[in-house]
Amino acid sequence: MTYKIIHNPNFPQHELDALESGIEEYTARQVGPSDRQDLILMAYDEDGSLIGGLDGNTEKGWFYISALWVAESARGSGLGSALMHEAEIIALERGCKNVYLDTLSIQAPGFYQKLGFTRFAELEDFPGEVSKVFFRKRLR
Repeated sequence: MTYKIIHNPNFPQHELDALESGIEEYTARQVGPSDRQDLILMAYDEDGSLIGGLDGNTEKGWFYISALWVAESARGSGLGSALMHEAEIIALERGCKNVYLDTLSIQAPGFYQKLGFTRFAELEDFPGEVSKVFFRKRLR
């Protein structure tokens, strides 16, 4: 077999779609079809302004948190913990047994540890003195 490898930051969308569907089809043959569902929460203050949110998804018994944000004006109010608690309830209702996430060492590793998360990996120099830290937690 001969092949040619090309680097291009602007591949056509149909080729990117083919890449994704190829991975999804292979994975489905190995572990069954995806049951992925988005899990998104938003928090608003009394004026209707967005002050926080959580973005993630559930799939195959796992809950992944891709983003948790709380506005500076609402930090320390318990909103971050409330968002996490509500998301964990929804994940449990969907049959999840575990949750995982990553954060930067300059963001909130202590926050997640206070919520019962365990650090299981770290990528150093991400960038410079900053590390990317991975956490997991068993849901009850």
